[in-house]
Amino acid sequence: MVQTGHKTAAEVMVMADELIGKRGKHIAPKVLTSWQADLSKYDN
Repeated sequence: MVQTGHKTAAEVMVMADELIGKRGKHIAPKVLTSWQADLSKYDN
């Protein structure tokens, strides 16, 4: 998260959602849910 300049897991998730929407990519909901759960562990 430090490399992207984002301070919280929530900010990173918003950025990822925006990129997925802009690029029209499909990522399985199960994969996204798992990633978000793992990332949330780092949010204070």
